[in-house]
Amino acid sequence: IGPSFYNIGGDNHIGKASFLITDNLTAAVTYGSNEYNRTTSGANDASPACYLHPSSPSNPGSGWLPCGTWTNWMISVGDDEREIMRYDIDAYIGDHHLRLGFEEEELTSVDNTVQSGGWYYMYFNSPAYSSYTGNTVAGQSYVRERRYVNGGTFATDQEVLYLQDSWQVSDQLMVNAGIRRSSYDNKNANGETFVKTEDQDAIRLGVTYDIDGDGNRKVFGSYGEYYLPIAANTNIRMAGGETYIHEFYETTGDQHGSNNPTFGTKVNTTVYGDGSVPDTRSTTDNSLEPMYQEEYIIGYAQTLEGGRLDGFDLGVTYTSRKLASTIEDVAIDAAVLAYCTQENIAGCADIWTGFHQYVLTNPGSDMNVYLPELETTVDLSAADLNYPKVNRKYKAVVIALDRPF
Repeated sequence: IGPSFYNIGGDNHIGKASFLITDNLTAAVTYGSNEYNRTTSGANDASPACYLHPSSPSNPGSGWLPCGTWTNWMISVGDDEREIMRYDIDAYIGDHHLRLGFEEEELTSVDNTVQSGGWYYMYFNSPAYSSYTGNTVAGQSYVRERRYVNGGTFATDQEVLYLQDSWQVSDQLMVNAGIRRSSYDNKNANGETFVKTEDQDAIRLGVTYDIDGDGNRKVFGSYGEYYLPIAANTNIRMAGGETYIHEFYETTGDQHGSNNPTFGTKVNTTVYGDGSVPDTRSTTDNSLEPMYQEEYIIGYAQTLEGGRLDGFDLGVTYTSRKLASTIEDVAIDAAVLAYCTQENIAGCADIWTGFHQYVLTNPGSDMNVYLPELETTVDLSAADLNYPKVNRKYKAVVIALDRPF
């Protein structure tokens, strides 16, 4: 039909200045910027997106069949820019190497996305989508028209303060210990904070023991906590002025596949986003906990001597990781309806119809959140929300044989 274009990439700039203050004290300042363009376009961007549902008489197969002359499903113009400043001080005091550092980062995402041609038409026949059309009798032709528009400028600020100590306890024992405190501030299209996680203290501890004191045989272990930022795409989808509307119309079978169908009676309208920026109080669980992972590593390394493997380095490492807490955006409508039933509040089912309100939360936990339509903050139970607790575990044993030549 025509070519599609995906333009990605940009320029990176990094500069670092190091200062030798005394023989035992150094400092460094680092600046970096990263530009990343994200543009998706096509030769036929004026043509509406179009698909035939398997129930359509114009679809001879069992899967979804593209129709029309569109070349890109979505048209998107986006730019990401990341700027970072980092300050480090290193002090060497006796058997200790101390490092204190501060890092601040600003990520700005600009995004403008629209459906190809401004509309997406999906053609089907009843009884498909009967929950929307109300028609369970086979044979009536329908078209679902989707309008999707989203965009804006979104900022995310991140700050990190860390302190670490590399301590040469003896000729054979090295201990590394540190703490890293981070904070993330995600903002909506109006520049207002919609989720902020602060004072996330990550502990890091590592120990290496040189068995013979000559570097040939070592055992080592470490423990670390790693706090994870919330992706900027969450700002765009949850905290932008998103227009996302489905309208269902009766039509005739000869209209299936048309770029400009003739509509019959409208049978349903579903609004997922009306173009307004959501109230920041309604998008984040007030009891939200940060997202982080725990990691344990133990290992053994030895330089082999004699035989065919003379000079090879043998390493055996065991790694265990567990996602201790996660943050997800979840629909809360079912829990809101349970709350309304409990409190004898009428009319909730006309608003919270399944996917009306999405909230950032820790799945499997109770929630405290603001409901704009009721103008109140409520507690929703984990049982009514009905999302399972996170469970992601990773375990690995790596056996490596290396040989420097």
